[in-house]
Amino acid sequence: MDRRAADPCAFDTIGISDALRSELIFLSASGSAAHVGDCVVLRTPDNPTYWWGNTLYFADAPGDGDFVRWTRLFDEHISVLQPASNHMTFGWTGQVEGAVQPFVDTGYELFALVILAADATTPVVAPHPNYSVRIEAFGPADWPALRDLLVETRDASKHSVAGYTEFAERRIACWRGLAERGQGAWFGVWRDLDGKPLLASALGVFVEAQRGCDGRRIGRFQHVVTRAASRRQGLAGTLVAHAAHHAFEALDADTLLILADANDAARRVYESTGFRVRGWQHGLERGGA
Repeated sequence: MDRRAADPCAFDTIGISDALRSELIFLSASGSAAHVGDCVVLRTPDNPTYWWGNTLYFADAPGDGDFVRWTRLFDEHISVLQPASNHMTFGWTGQVEGAVQPFVDTGYELFALVILAADATTPVVAPHPNYSVRIEAFGPADWPALRDLLVETRDASKHSVAGYTEFAERRIACWRGLAERGQGAWFGVWRDLDGKPLLASALGVFVEAQRGCDGRRIGRFQHVVTRAASRRQGLAGTLVAHAAHHAFEALDADTLLILADANDAARRVYESTGFRVRGWQHGLERGGA
């Protein structure tokens, strides 16, 4: 496997999208990426149950016959190497769905993501800023609260508490490592609950370790998440604007990306702060037995 995942120039010759390029940020410590035929294979061996860290990204939507070919490639390049990755996930750039029916017929979920972007010259402003809260960067003692928040807000129809807790802890180890190396930060809004601090909302923002061959440094938001009882209070928009300014000013980002469900209410929040549609991405996912 090609372990140059942290270097965007390593894949410059195949013209990967900004969205896929931003995924490489999170493979810099322990993951790998390899160009195999018409796809890029991403692997995160130390977190094998991370569906979208162990996946295949294709240049185009699936065509006739690709169900067999794609699943064979996944088995060959991921499942055989790390049996704990008992899911299957495939992604591709663009709005075209392609020949997805064979996947859907065998239990895959199809979804569309919108790629939202803001550049350093883009005014990113919270439309309804919440001035009553204080935003704080995470310190060493704050990460367990993020794990608890991610587990609480997980999709319970897909992930058990135990399984998602393990996944979250491994993802947090990656984010924390990047933050400690100066490639990003997590920010949170804390509230008092019975005399104890409670993490109400949080997000991460991270950037490439170096500029790409095009001279840009791309950044990517991670898990903009708000506890149910704290939603519709302007917290997400306030956090996004705060973190964007940090990324542009302190992390030297040129372009920031957020990937959001095309039909999710969160998309409207991001667009209201100044982010605009830069592209589309489709995905197919199926969990293990």
